[in-house]
Amino acid sequence: MNIISKLLGLITLPIISRALGPEVFGRWNLTLTMLSYMAIPFTFGIVNYGVREVAKGNEREVGNILSSRILLCLTSYVVSLFVIYFFIGVSPEMFLALTIGLIYLMSIAMNVEYYYIGTSNFKLPAISQITGQVVYVICILFFIKNQNDFIYLSIIYFCYYFISSSVLLFCFPKKSELNFNFSYKKAFTLLSRSYRLGISGLIENFSISLPLMIIGALLGNYETGIFSAAFKLIAILLLGFQTIITVVAPNLIKLKKQPKAEILSKIRFVTLTFVGIAAFSSLFSYIFGEQIIHLVYGDKYHEAVSLLKLFGIIYLPMLPLGMLFNSLLIYFEKDKHYLYTTITSFCILVTFTPVLIYKFSTNGAIYGMSLYMITYMSLSLYFVIKELRSIRD
Repeated sequence: MNIISKLLGLITLPIISRALGPEVFGRWNLTLTMLSYMAIPFTFGIVNYGVREVAKGNEREVGNILSSRILLCLTSYVVSLFVIYFFIGVSPEMFLALTIGLIYLMSIAMNVEYYYIGTSNFKLPAISQITGQVVYVICILFFIKNQNDFIYLSIIYFCYYFISSSVLLFCFPKKSELNFNFSYKKAFTLLSRSYRLGISGLIENFSISLPLMIIGALLGNYETGIFSAAFKLIAILLLGFQTIITVVAPNLIKLKKQPKAEILSKIRFVTLTFVGIAAFSSLFSYIFGEQIIHLVYGDKYHEAVSLLKLFGIIYLPMLPLGMLFNSLLIYFEKDKHYLYTTITSFCILVTFTPVLIYKFSTNGAIYGMSLYMITYMSLSLYFVIKELRSIRD
């Protein structure tokens, strides 16, 4: 059902990209990127921490997590808008979209999907996503016609997230009490438990958006829109990997309690599954890249074809395996190793990506991201193997 919800979103992608055009489409992606930075203080490793705690049976932590996230959300929103308005400066239209973004940020803060994942209840999150997506698709079809509808798009997108989060919160089991306590002390205590996961997640999020930001700074909004078009399709292809990781998360958390032979067998099976899907996705994006771009975006985005094919060849095959191995580090509670992996990989990205973009234009961003992923995957695999060897029979 999660796959269905994302496929419904795919219907709106060509409508939005064609209506906005490459430049405004690039501005829209930059708006979402800035909002993602505003969300950092209340997504600071807390979601992975929540899944881990719930899967271990500590369901009382949900109330503390929820109240702390709401408090941190409101604080981050006020501080961020102040900084953006007085020190950074954006267009009035983008600032209005960021202001309306409180709906989006509160939706993230109120989202208790980690509870349902930790209890292996995937049906309700899928239903909530589909409910929001259906409303989103209908609104996009009726209201988004041209680049002047940028603000309408913002409102529609933010309300979609609000609907999805509200459904999960409304259906939260009554037997599991939600005790709200809006205390900065408790919020900072929560952050102290999840900060390693938070720093790692922050670095990962920044690593994903950094090439986009560099392209925007060095090459302009047009190239940002072209690059975003190709990368969004890669993200859709990776849906299957993320879905598998989400489904098996509770089992991965409980994996260390099982005999070593069973642990190795399950990890081997998941790894081979990821390899197979990665190979298929890579070949699919390369062979049908041109048809996909023209079908989804139209002729205006023809320059994204080569980017999509390049992503498929050198980046896509590594990404799901890197995701899997680092998920194992998280669920084995090896937060230090996870943090070391992300910091080292990020240093590679920061060092080489600006130079590669300057030298090879948008292709350089993919080269830099691939170097990042080689480091990311190799280090996480090394630490996973090290951990498995330490487990006694």
